[in-house]
Amino acid sequence: MNPRWIAGLLGVGIPLAFVVGATLQPGWFRSSEDRRAADWTQRLRSGPASQREKASEALVRMGRPAVPALCVALRNDGAEARVQAAVVLARMGPAAREAIPDLIECLEHEDSGVRQSAADALGAIGPAAAQAVAALSARLEDPDPKVREAAIAALGQLGPDARAAVPLLARMLQDPRPEIRRCIADTLGKMGGQAASAAPELGRLLHDDDELVRTAAGWALAGVGEAAVPTLLQLLEDPDPAVRSLAGWTLGLMGSRAAGAVASLAERLKDPSADVRRTAADTLGRLGRVGNPAVPELGAALGDEDRRVRAIAAWALSQVGANPSPVIGKLLPLLTDENASVRGAAVRAIGQLGPGAGAAVPLLVELLNDPDEELREDAVGALASMGEAALPAVRESFRRGDVQLRRRATRVLIQGGAAAVPTLIGMLADPDRAVRRYAIFSLSELGTDAQGSLAALAGLGRDPDPDVRREAAAALTRIRRGTTSR
Repeated sequence: MNPRWIAGLLGVGIPLAFVVGATLQPGWFRSSEDRRAADWTQRLRSGPASQREKASEALVRMGRPAVPALCVALRNDGAEARVQAAVVLARMGPAAREAIPDLIECLEHEDSGVRQSAADALGAIGPAAAQAVAALSARLEDPDPKVREAAIAALGQLGPDARAAVPLLARMLQDPRPEIRRCIADTLGKMGGQAASAAPELGRLLHDDDELVRTAAGWALAGVGEAAVPTLLQLLEDPDPAVRSLAGWTLGLMGSRAAGAVASLAERLKDPSADVRRTAADTLGRLGRVGNPAVPELGAALGDEDRRVRAIAAWALSQVGANPSPVIGKLLPLLTDENASVRGAAVRAIGQLGPGAGAAVPLLVELLNDPDEELREDAVGALASMGEAALPAVRESFRRGDVQLRRRATRVLIQGGAAAVPTLIGMLADPDRAVRRYAIFSLSELGTDAQGSLAALAGLGRDPDPDVRREAAAALTRIRRGTTSR
């Protein structure tokens, strides 16, 4: 367009945004939406701060239709305006994919702020920007550390598609700046198995002086997955107990993908360091049934001198699918352990074992009166999980006359569901009116599950106690209607 024409258009009041758009991209304005985008982009580029913020919000709301106008700014404006446009595109995320070629071009801009904001935007677009991997990799050696960090983060957001950058990123793990090492570790972890070749370098970071770097390396190795297991197995033998513990923790993050580490983790249950033993037990539990081959070693750890090792080993046994028969005998002594956390862990483990752990019922009933409230709650849940195996002992507990014990035993029966109904029917004939009332309440709470008790409840219409008669009648109504207070 002729400069004189431009001046003339401006002179008669034609908006600058229209003029610039028509000049830079002939035929671009095809709709009122295009015109709005051009107008907001102009305010973003040259308006006061309050207007720029308003323009930014408007363009983000517009989304994809605003991208062409923002691309005009990326190609033709000064550094500050390009940064503003890139920031808006970053906020749009994947909707800004049409801007990828222009953002790649901005990675070569002389202004470091433009390069950084372009890298940020490409990362925000995500895997759709895979064509930018080479250009972002080139920025890994940018003279500005902020640009390098933005490029590293962007490659991570591209995920496995950025695998071509892995060798260079692995070499950069020796960067003297801990924040760069953290960022690279995070990026490699997001690439998953595609970053397998970087596992040895990531493993070396478990020795890093910076705790955040060590943690980031652990998460990264977990992200790499099975390919990182050999590296972590070597680290389980490291002379430094902190490194051994961190390696074990990392394997725990992998879950079942760390199946190849079970034997080594079981061996670490005998480690001289209590921290390492605790980590090994916890990790085996996190592996779930994959950790089942370690049941003998976990059972032996129940006698560990460290109370936390005992507690975690008890929990782990409940997670690995241990056969109750050989395990229950080792768990029972923990129910009388001097430490409440150990007793609680044993109770929860026994609860996970279910009906096969019936030998623990008498001790669990005793724990219904334990001074520790959380432990009492755990005992209720464990007894309920055993079903019919626990019912005779729970019923017998009502004989003691302890109100609090009876209330907790009632909760066990209610949680037992339909399986508890025959026991509750038997309690309706108990000579103790309080026991009869607890049974009525429990059946009422079971609702339709207690349909088999209707005849027995109806028979209480002749009970000598007026409270029993009244509560039995109410329970009959609730069971027939199928309503409960639960």
